[in-house]
Amino acid sequence: TLLAKFTDTTSQTSVDNSVAVVMKNDESKFKYIPYASLVVMEMDYQNYSQYISGIDAEGQITSAINSLISDISKKFYMVTGHNEAESFTADIQDLFSKQNFTTEQITLLTEKNVPDDCDMLIMLSPQSDYLEEEIKIIEEYLDKGNPVLFLTGYINDSLPNLGKLLKKYGIKNNEKLVVDKDKSRSAATGSTIMYPIV
Repeated sequence: TLLAKFTDTTSQTSVDNSVAVVMKNDESKFKYIPYASLVVMEMDYQNYSQYISGIDAEGQITSAINSLISDISKKFYMVTGHNEAESFTADIQDLFSKQNFTTEQITLLTEKNVPDDCDMLIMLSPQSDYLEEEIKIIEEYLDKGNPVLFLTGYINDSLPNLGKLLKKYGIKNNEKLVVDKDKSRSAATGSTIMYPIV
């Protein structure tokens, strides 16, 4: 059967009954879409449970088709090792995978430089500061004209090394937090997670 054909491939591309498979006419390339990625899950902060809020079948299937017919592929490296925002990571990876971009994690403490196949370096809201050696690696990457995506959120600690790097390129991280004192919009008692009134 068709399912058996795909199941007999390597473990990375093996599929089961809970996926959709998109393939080229000659069956030379295929991409499988897990059921979980076809649905949009959201968190209900009132009772701390997840629920299905929508369907993303069109987005996932379009992405799969594009990956099969496009020769354009980019590789992004996500810097780790500084308590980066894990909640961003899955969303960013999902967003990029839909555009046929691959993401890989990199720990600058164990690398001498950013790999040559890196099309963009991603820094996702680090919570602890970079060492000077890591900053030097990032600077060398930037000085070659390579792009960096830096996303930040609220940071408890001061990050002087990162601050110097950002300042060099004309960026200042505003270390302030906006809080709405209206408790009716808090996700839970004493929480800083807010939801808007629409």
